[in-house]
Amino acid sequence: MAYMLGLDIGGTKSAVSLARVGKGIEILSRVSFPTETHKGFKHSRQKLFSAVRGILGGIDGEERDIAGIGVSCGGPLDSRRGIILSPPNLPGWDNIPFAQMLYDEFGIPAFIQNDANACALAEWKLGAGRGCDNLIFLTMGTGMGAGIISQGVLLQGQNGMAGEVGHIRLEEEGPVGYHKAGSFEGFCRGGGIGRLAREVTKRLLAQGREVPWIMDGIALEDIDARIIADYADSGCEEARDIYRLVGSKLGKGLSILIDILNPGKIIIGSIFVRSRHLLIESMEEAVSGEALGCSRRACEIVPAGLGESIGDYAAIMAACYALGIEPEHGDAAYASDNAQGPDGGIIYRAAGSTSTEGAWGKAAGKIRSGGTTDTNIDMDIFERLFKRYPELNPQRDSIFAAYNLMRDAYKNGKKLLVCGNGGSSADADHIVGELMKGFNKKRPIDVETASRIDSCFKGYIERASTLLQGALPAVALTQHTALSTAFSNDVRGDMVFAQQLYGYGSAGDVLLAISTSGNACNVVNAAILARALGIPVVGLTGQPGGQLADLCDVLIAVPGSTTAEIQELHLPIYHTLCAMLEQTFF
Repeated sequence: MAYMLGLDIGGTKSAVSLARVGKGIEILSRVSFPTETHKGFKHSRQKLFSAVRGILGGIDGEERDIAGIGVSCGGPLDSRRGIILSPPNLPGWDNIPFAQMLYDEFGIPAFIQNDANACALAEWKLGAGRGCDNLIFLTMGTGMGAGIISQGVLLQGQNGMAGEVGHIRLEEEGPVGYHKAGSFEGFCRGGGIGRLAREVTKRLLAQGREVPWIMDGIALEDIDARIIADYADSGCEEARDIYRLVGSKLGKGLSILIDILNPGKIIIGSIFVRSRHLLIESMEEAVSGEALGCSRRACEIVPAGLGESIGDYAAIMAACYALGIEPEHGDAAYASDNAQGPDGGIIYRAAGSTSTEGAWGKAAGKIRSGGTTDTNIDMDIFERLFKRYPELNPQRDSIFAAYNLMRDAYKNGKKLLVCGNGGSSADADHIVGELMKGFNKKRPIDVETASRIDSCFKGYIERASTLLQGALPAVALTQHTALSTAFSNDVRGDMVFAQQLYGYGSAGDVLLAISTSGNACNVVNAAILARALGIPVVGLTGQPGGQLADLCDVLIAVPGSTTAEIQELHLPIYHTLCAMLEQTFF
């Protein structure tokens, strides 16, 4: 258990927070305020230091033993020496030894990290990147910076400037970003979208076209990304065209990163979290046309999982990373205020892993959702689900995260355990049937194993190996009648699945908990026990997820007003998961 202070310094607003780091990160107190950079560095420093003093003055006991102060702010900066160089969003902050200033003032070790790097650390350990050791985080807000995790290591470069992807030139002409026309940042940061919108507005007006926002009395100079997003959301085609253009430029920039760095995930914050639906179609089209196919198939592009709290967690993680303190898995939610993903899908929780790995470079073996996707996955299997059942689109990310979790378990020699009642019990048995034998493929046994089998069966069954198929180990906790009835009679019926999980399960397995309401007590009890055993849980429920919502590493909560409607949507989901797993391993 450790206590940290975090300073999230932005060009518009800043925040200071106190957090407890142990089983997850728990923000204990927080204060935010305008940075007021126009009043100069000394004024902003005074406000930040005053906020730190205010938080320190309000705590006592063990909380006063602050291990470190983490600072997250825009670059360029020298994180090794703790110097803020000259960030464009912090005018006047030139060669400021800010870490030393904090130490001199408060006597607490202080550490500075580029905001994109700090956010990458936060998403890697706490958010959408958990379990994936090759990822890129993109800010896509005031600027377009990147934090890069490669093979479980944060890349910083020779002088801390790794990840300045906003400087990449996408076109010869276009909005200026990072002092370069047509740059990635120029097209895709908030200010660049605003400038692009103003240019499009001028062109439309010059053509004699009616422009809805101008007709509504919005002055040309007041047009910004949020205004255009609002018009696009209301159905305005002119506004949608602007975001389609931005999406295509975003896709072009992502393609460069995918080809060069081969990430398992690209996590995008801010504008992408809010306006993903306006960008995704043209972005995907550009990525499909530009990026190497095998690299694109290995990469998920997802919104940040920590939502509006990401800056607070990023600042705390800057200190944790510098001090070598890794948040442990435990009962506390990592981001309780932002637990539900933007599509109502993934619920990120701190599972009860018994893993003692603490080194930051050893995350690959941790039991979390996420991870890299496989190059041999046929994404048509996945996309077919949403073409046939468009009402499942809001669950897209959570379904893919469930696949990742199961795939990683199988890669590590683990198994899937499934439970449910009534129709969900039948579904559990159905799932096991699809995994333990051929589903869409014949799954021939490898030559070496087949030879051993045929040798042992010689004289009994010729070519016995051809009568067997490759299997993905899965156990339905619903099918052991003697055990279930005996335990229910002798001990307690609502613990029967938990008893079997205790007997069959081991850390690194996955529990698929099926309950249309999310409140089936025997299923809920199994999920609770899974946390104690270090077994991640995928919940397959109806909306909003019931008690299981707070117990799952990944929650797939489908729409439906009746049990039957919910179960009708469960079947194509688990068929898709089984087909994707089969495609990966056979």
